[in-house]
Amino acid sequence: MLASPGRGVPNGGMGVQEEVRATATSREPTVEDALWSLYDEAGEVPAAAKRVARFQRLSLEESLSMLARATPQQVSVASKQATLAALARANDGELPRYQEFRDVYEAYLRTLGEEPRTKLRFGDTDVALGDQVEALMAAADRLADTCDIQDVVVEGHEAVWVFSEIETDQSFESLTFWVNPDNWLRWGPILFKDMHPVGGLVTVTQGSEQTHGTYMEVVSLLGRKLFTELRCDVKYTADWAGMTYDLGRSIGNDLTVDRGFL
Repeated sequence: MLASPGRGVPNGGMGVQEEVRATATSREPTVEDALWSLYDEAGEVPAAAKRVARFQRLSLEESLSMLARATPQQVSVASKQATLAALARANDGELPRYQEFRDVYEAYLRTLGEEPRTKLRFGDTDVALGDQVEALMAAADRLADTCDIQDVVVEGHEAVWVFSEIETDQSFESLTFWVNPDNWLRWGPILFKDMHPVGGLVTVTQGSEQTHGTYMEVVSLLGRKLFTELRCDVKYTADWAGMTYDLGRSIGNDLTVDRGFL
């Protein structure tokens, strides 16, 4: 995947910080606000990103509570696991203010399918914690290691190249579901907010099934929505499936590069 931010568009004279603040505080908090608030708590939101971010900064307790109530359709279990691991990693393997928010943490852990039973030391007290915060951190580290990330230049634009290669025991039918852009909203709800064809799709069925067309993609990153028209080409055969996408048009010129393959 290649992605690069653009220059943005005029905002009616409102300063960026003022616009961000107004956007973040004039609405009800969301699970996305909660997720990014925990990453911010863990020190994983760079200062430069916070200057343009539009997520509403919530307290630690409110963030944990909101994510504990969130369904898998709102926030995936993997996202919840990674967020908790980030908190623990930033606090020397301990969950911040665990004794104060113990009930909230345990409710959060139960949504991961884990029962609080492992003993970890917090200060001078042994407390019951959910299955292996250390295991969550190790799993998050392994996931991070699957991504190769490099800064590159594409057609004169600075961009970030991300490559990941994974194995799975999921069925071929599940993989074809995952590849199809019509389904991205279902498996990545924290990022994808809308994905629908713009105009008609062209389907070819000679020897394989191919679909070609343009999709309107709406993603939310740090609370900021990006609207992008992507040219998508999807192909299925009896034993493999794949797709490519490339930037057609970035609404508001927020992106200059957005291309990749699955």
